[in-house]
Amino acid sequence: MAHVTDVQSTPNPDARKFVVSSRLVEAGTYTYATAAAADDSPLASDLFDIDGVDNVMIASDFITVRKLPSATWGLLEHQVTHQLSVFLGSYKMAVTVETATHGVEPTTDVERAIVAILDEDIRPAVASDGGEVTFMGFADGIVKLKMSGACGECPSSTATLKGGIERLLCEEIPEVREVEQVF
Repeated sequence: MAHVTDVQSTPNPDARKFVVSSRLVEAGTYTYATAAAADDSPLASDLFDIDGVDNVMIASDFITVRKLPSATWGLLEHQVTHQLSVFLGSYKMAVTVETATHGVEPTTDVERAIVAILDEDIRPAVASDGGEVTFMGFADGIVKLKMSGACGECPSSTATLKGGIERLLCEEIPEVREVEQVF
């Protein structure tokens, strides 16, 4: 039976990454900022029933849950783990409508190079911290990215964006001058 295999802290003190033993979605990530927005995800809806849950991101083999700043992880982490275990035992689909965050499709050689670096170097590192980064466009030397999951409102997301992602993209692709986050 599918179950939660690990609960990991993230750089965002208000987010935890819950790793599961089964595939939740085929591809992409699904981010829900409110219970009302989670009508296409029985899993996210169940998690929003827990007091203190502020945001849910579902990826292929993990879920990142962000809590309200006023909530504490002690009991909340156990409640989320229990709810995930119950859900995984139900064999329901985590998401019933394909609304994954896929971002913007690259159309130029520069955009394809940006997405390749995102896919190969950046996404795996961000996912290991319970987050996701999505390409949202490139114009006038500026790469637009959307950060979600643990990275969505992480205190260190600006450092990740500017000190890590921007530095790497500027070094590798001469046309890139800057990276900015879109919401």
